[in-house]
Amino acid sequence: MADQSPTGFGPCLKNYLNNISFSDAVIRCGNREFAIHRIVLCCHSEYFAKQLDGPWKESYERAIEIVDFDVSLVEAMIYFTYHLNYDIPNGSSAMVFNAKMYQIADKYAMSTLKTFAQGKFSTSIKQDWEEGEFPDTISLVYTSTPSTDRELRDIAVITSLNNLSILIDRDDFKTELASNADFAIDIIRFQGNESWNHQRYTSADAEV
Repeated sequence: MADQSPTGFGPCLKNYLNNISFSDAVIRCGNREFAIHRIVLCCHSEYFAKQLDGPWKESYERAIEIVDFDVSLVEAMIYFTYHLNYDIPNGSSAMVFNAKMYQIADKYAMSTLKTFAQGKFSTSIKQDWEEGEFPDTISLVYTSTPSTDRELRDIAVITSLNNLSILIDRDDFKTELASNADFAIDIIRFQGNESWNHQRYTSADAEV
């Protein structure tokens, strides 16, 4: 007999976001404390699963302290574990925020969130490359990912090349190009890649 998904499970789970009902642990960041459910968090993160089920302080106290990331990122990360989505905070650059969500997902071994953040980053950078935050986004991508992680780097490079005739006249972009050797090398490498040139994106609707 085929398995059937429990009716209303997804919508019901969303109701338990930061809800003390059945909560069995907390995440603290800055001056905020979030009620969580270990089974939900650990289904998303092997990192947190090990912290909360082992001979560690976090396991005994049922509390996780996060100091490496802004509270808005931690809040979005927790929101994702219940909603499989997250929103960009008002006043934040979507490109920058999505790149940071990719970073926090990588840090805490949250593969589903990492893939989701990558998709949102691709969409936002394609839409917002003309914004002033674009060079800062490139810098963030290259400082927050190792050279072996090509996902965001390749998106940033392809977006730059697709719009290079405009970007090359921007002082902030040229400064980033001059100061970021890895990015500059990738630009040259992609330009010399014949297979990439044959598949070059030419329409505004093309996927990055």
